[in-house]
Amino acid sequence: MALGLVQTTHDLDVGSTLDQLLGAADALQAQMSENKLKLRGAQEQAAQASDTAAHLGKELQTAKLQFSELQSGIDGLGDEVNGAKSRLQRIHAEARELLKKASRSRNRLEGLEKRFARNEQALGEKAAELRALESRALGLLEQLRQEASAHATC
Repeated sequence: MALGLVQTTHDLDVGSTLDQLLGAADALQAQMSENKLKLRGAQEQAAQASDTAAHLGKELQTAKLQFSELQSGIDGLGDEVNGAKSRLQRIHAEARELLKKASRSRNRLEGLEKRFARNEQALGEKAAELRALESRALGLLEQLRQEASAHATC
């Protein structure tokens, strides 16, 4: 009987161990199912993250290209602005030079006008003097004719 009791106890221990193992196996299966669900969720999130990363990568490439084009445009505009500034400075210098020349020409013209007015006045005075001399010469000529006529009748 003692052997039967040991056997029963042993059977009970094995049965209880088997029950524990079955419970642990069930728990592991449940955990495995839960882990599979988590894995699927993580895979979906990874796929979404990968898609998002790919999309963001494309957007980044587009942004880089647009930035490069914009930078080229800005550089081109900078060159144009510098060229326009150079032309403006050159034109401004030419305008200053033309203004100086015009001022010198105006001053020279004013001087010539004053000289012309003086010469015109002197010419007027000489013309008046010449008319006076002509009148005097005519008077003298008439006097000489009269005297010649008087000598001729004598």
